[in-house]
Amino acid sequence: MRRWPSPLAQVEQKVTTTRRFQRRLFTAAVVTPGMRLLRRLTWALGLFLAVLCVLWLDRAGLHDQQDGHISFVDVVYFTFVTITTVGYGDIVPVTERARLIDAVLVTPARLIFIMIFVGTAYELVIQRWVEGFRMARMQSQLRDHVVICGFGAVGQMAAREMLGRGLHREQILVLDIDEDALQAAADLHLTGLRGDASRADVLEDAAVERARGIVVCAGTDAVNALISLAVRRASKSRLVVAAEGVDTTELLRHSGADAVVSPPALGGYVLADALHSPDVADMLVDLLTAKGDVEWGEIRVREEQAGVAPQRLTEYVVIALRRQQQLLWPWQPEAQHVEANDHIVVLRPSQGRA
Repeated sequence: MRRWPSPLAQVEQKVTTTRRFQRRLFTAAVVTPGMRLLRRLTWALGLFLAVLCVLWLDRAGLHDQQDGHISFVDVVYFTFVTITTVGYGDIVPVTERARLIDAVLVTPARLIFIMIFVGTAYELVIQRWVEGFRMARMQSQLRDHVVICGFGAVGQMAAREMLGRGLHREQILVLDIDEDALQAAADLHLTGLRGDASRADVLEDAAVERARGIVVCAGTDAVNALISLAVRRASKSRLVVAAEGVDTTELLRHSGADAVVSPPALGGYVLADALHSPDVADMLVDLLTAKGDVEWGEIRVREEQAGVAPQRLTEYVVIALRRQQQLLWPWQPEAQHVEANDHIVVLRPSQGRA
């Protein structure tokens, strides 16, 4: 999970930067489509002028089929029709040096000239059309999927566990603003979408309203809470949020999360168990990973099964009983018989090893 520097560390960093470089303002250059087009036209013009200069200096090697005289206008005309591969044949190179210049200089310049304009057309027109088509196709296929908002260490581990539990790669969509994170998703053959997960339009592109569930692990608790509020406003799907602090769980629940998990707290529990009860720690790790021998499972009680003891409904080991929002243990009197719509939590062989 990414960690932002503390306010004190930020102040110290600004002071250090000011003392060393006397620079405090950092801005990113914004390149608009118009600026990209102007830049490519500048390259094309520079290439044209370079070829024009060379041909003008070697104009004695050219021959005009009409009047036999080569003027500056003739050289401009010959440069343009040659570099654009039109070539009418009214002006031709006649000396060996002129033909060598045409073969060694003009031909590569012609190819570069074509690539500049083809690249411009692709970047400004074709690429946008292709991206729009791919986006529309992806959105039409996104149903019953899982959206992971934030693909840091926690998000990557969650994705690997989902894959290990049988979820198809096409059913996982990654939302992040960092290109490196999206590249990590692509390395796992997952679909990545660059954007701020707290924005309504980005969530709409991710089709969160049709998602099976959304996992939020984008960074600090404040960022996760903001994303949770935006997700809950756009979707009623199950929302699971990662908590960086151990005391922010209840706050994140109020942001709309169905479940809040604190990776630091879980790690601390397992570390403590590993120190005092290594067998218990090994069992917890086995339960939490998709590659383990056993896994958790839930069985929903049907109406016709009401009144039956939990142990009679399954051949697996019954661990607990969840009734509405209350967790009941097998030794409690309320858990001796099940009710309709209860959920029985059991231990069962892992699907990958069953």
